[in-house]
Amino acid sequence: MLFISHFRYCSNIIRDWAEIESNFKEIYDFGGYSNFHFINGFNYPTEFKKIQTSGPKGDTRLKDYDEFLQANFFDPEKVRVRYNSNLETKDGKLQNEIEVQIGDNEVRSLYELGTGLQMLLVLTLPLFEKDSGVIFIEEPELFLHPGLQRKLMEIMQLIPEVRIFNFLFLLIQTIF
Repeated sequence: MLFISHFRYCSNIIRDWAEIESNFKEIYDFGGYSNFHFINGFNYPTEFKKIQTSGPKGDTRLKDYDEFLQANFFDPEKVRVRYNSNLETKDGKLQNEIEVQIGDNEVRSLYELGTGLQMLLVLTLPLFEKDSGVIFIEEPELFLHPGLQRKLMEIMQLIPEVRIFNFLFLLIQTIF
């Protein structure tokens, strides 16, 4: 079971995230369902790294993820999203980062992309991290253009590979 949140910049949420996740698991039993964790913009690189470093199965999932993004959002441009732990910052320190390349454009850090594209990547990664499950998504309409909101909803309803998931949305707007 996955819970996706957009709270990437709220320092108090980030600082207390482990406690929030633990308390959430204690409060809501979910029928003893133990495969439960949170995904948000803050821990997206960590979750992505888990897939990328999980061997051949992870390689297949990442290839499928790239193809999914291309077919549904960027066609005909190819998409490549990868974790890189060897990026050097301007002050010479190493950082862990997600790199994204769309078409022949230069490779960019995830954080150099628009907030809507960042949100799209965070919202779609769980579809390739797990084989099935329940996905709670908090306020998916934030930061997404209305056309992209409709496209995302269409994908979640129609694509056979996605139908093995159940989605629960917490919405502010009724349009999504």
